[in-house]
Order: sequence, then structure tokens, then C-alpha cells
Amino acid sequence: PLAVLGLMSYLPNTKGYRFLTPSPQRLPSLIVAYSVYRFAALQRKSILKLEECTLGEQSPGRLLRLDTEALYRQLESIDAEMGGKLLRVSRTAGVNTVSIYERYHPLDLLERHFQNSSRKQE
Repeated sequence: PLAVLGLMSYLPNTKGYRFLTPSPQRLPSLIVAYSVYRFAALQRKSILKLEECTLGEQSPGRLLRLDTEALYRQLESIDAEMGGKLLRVSRTAGVNTVSIYERYHPLDLLERHFQNSSRKQE
């Protein structure tokens, strides 16, 4: 799955793998949203600090190899693209937060992404 997302490539000469920094245009919004929802579920929170989403263990930033600013831009794009229906990003008094809506399950977002992908291929 990481190779499909452009996060890893196979090196046939060494029979190993190399992690890649993703292109924001290539990283699907619903995959980023899924990773945030999954992380929020692991943390048992609906409001997360952006820094913990970037640096925390099993965080979207670490999984998708995004620094704080790149993750912020991705989340801001999702917020605008989805009209705030999946998540909200805010910067207030120097604290960056992501609020998610608990009515969605992380796997629902993943399923939605793959349904959309299969429709595009038809």
C-alpha cells in the first residue's frame, strides 16, 4: 500500500525498500483524513494538536512522511474541499489544532477512497 501512495519504492538491486517524501498532489485527501481519524481513535481524542499529528508515535505525519507545515496544508485543503464535514483545522493563539467529527469511522474513509478510485478507473 505504501508504494501505491508513492511513499515507498522497491530497490531490486538490494531487494530492499526506500521511503520517499510524498508529493502533495499525489497523496489522496481521504488517505490523509483516514490517517488522522485512525490516529485520533488511537489517542481517544476528537481534538488533536497539529504537532502531535506530526511527531507522535503512529501519527499521520510519521506515517505519511509529512512535516508540520505540509500536514497543515493537506488538512487545510481537506477542510476546504469537504466543506468542513470531515475535519476542521484552526490556528488560534499559536496553537494549531485539528478537530474531527466522531460520526465517521476511519475505515469508512478508506473504503470511500477506494470506491472513488475504482470509479475513476472505469
